[in-house]
Amino acid sequence: MKQYDEALKHYKIVLEMEDRTFPIFVAVCCLQIGRLLEKVQKNFFLSREYFERALSLFENKVFPHDYVNLALSPAVIGNCYYFTGNDELAYKNYLKALNIYEQALILYPSIELRQMFVGCLFKIGTIYQEKLDNYTNAKECFQRIIQFYSTDECPFDSYGLAHKYIGQIIYDIGKNYKQALEHLYLAAKFYETKFKNDLELAECYRFISQIYLKQEKYHQALDYTLKELKLLLQPKELAASVKQATTNDLSFLKKKLVSCQEL
Repeated sequence: MKQYDEALKHYKIVLEMEDRTFPIFVAVCCLQIGRLLEKVQKNFFLSREYFERALSLFENKVFPHDYVNLALSPAVIGNCYYFTGNDELAYKNYLKALNIYEQALILYPSIELRQMFVGCLFKIGTIYQEKLDNYTNAKECFQRIIQFYSTDECPFDSYGLAHKYIGQIIYDIGKNYKQALEHLYLAAKFYETKFKNDLELAECYRFISQIYLKQEKYHQALDYTLKELKLLLQPKELAASVKQATTNDLSFLKKKLVSCQEL
């Protein structure tokens, strides 16, 4: 906390000398203050004020344009709106950032910029899916990620999540079980080999099991339910609803297998 206070203090000193400092230094300090307030204090309202100040400077005072930070500013503003529940303004700012990133990538095709672009594209996809119930547009965003970008060009676990969400959308809306399984298998493989996250992997197994249930392939469904159960029973805190849902699936499958064996 002491280091955080010291950093904040020094950044604010630069802001006090704004009229004697190059605009790019002031803009970068605004970004850094905003990120500290967001990360440490979770003060999204105050951090957004600094991000908006930075954006204004990058748009109107910093020349030639610093495209990386010019795009980063609306992206982090979008995060502030996203985490405070204002999906409309979050979407608007993510879209603005996405358009700037597209221009920047023509001039500077770096891995860092591609990761930032994918991050915005992923956030827009989740807003379409989770907030607007626009599954067609959500699917297009996620497909764009997996079609044009490698796992190294995708920030956090957005590559695995994109496959998982496409699989879920196809399962829920299209009822194309074969295609849904293809994406869920790829998502599961990602979490098995590239990015350790047992809860996400367990959810992939759960959806795969549910599809096999729909197809009345009970042995395969049981295999994946047992895989899910093995992950979920590892020592960690889990929601009671998750444990209960898995237990219910397992009980159902056992009954089905007994019925099949009696035929």
